[in-house]
Amino acid sequence: MANYALYVWSSVGIAVLVLLWNWAAATLAHRRALQGALAMMQAEENDALQ
Repeated sequence: MANYALYVWSSVGIAVLVLLWNWAAATLAHRRALQGALAMMQAEENDALQ
């Protein structure tokens, strides 16, 4: 990898950063969706009780 080490390792680093970003974004979106669904279920339950 003599002359290509900088290119190879920077590519690996960028790929890892993109994968981490993708994982974090998906996790946060999933949590927000679950919280929204829970809020909707609670609101419907409260409406049904009244």
